[in-house]
Amino acid sequence: MQPDTKLLPRLLTAKEAAKFCGISTRTLWRWVSGRRIIQPLHIGETRRWDRAALEQWIESGCPKVEG
Repeated sequence: MQPDTKLLPRLLTAKEAAKFCGISTRTLWRWVSGRRIIQPLHIGETRRWDRAALEQWIESGCPKVEG
């Protein structure tokens, strides 16, 4: 079950993105390395996931990311 998106910020940290997807933070980073999930945005030294893009990725069946 998805959390109430009205309460979440638009850009999510790794911890927030993992919770949003229902996985551990470690799994999130493994999926990033294996291109199984959308790649995070690079903002300086930080990495953030766009919540709307994650929602769309989930709604489309969590496809493996090309490229």
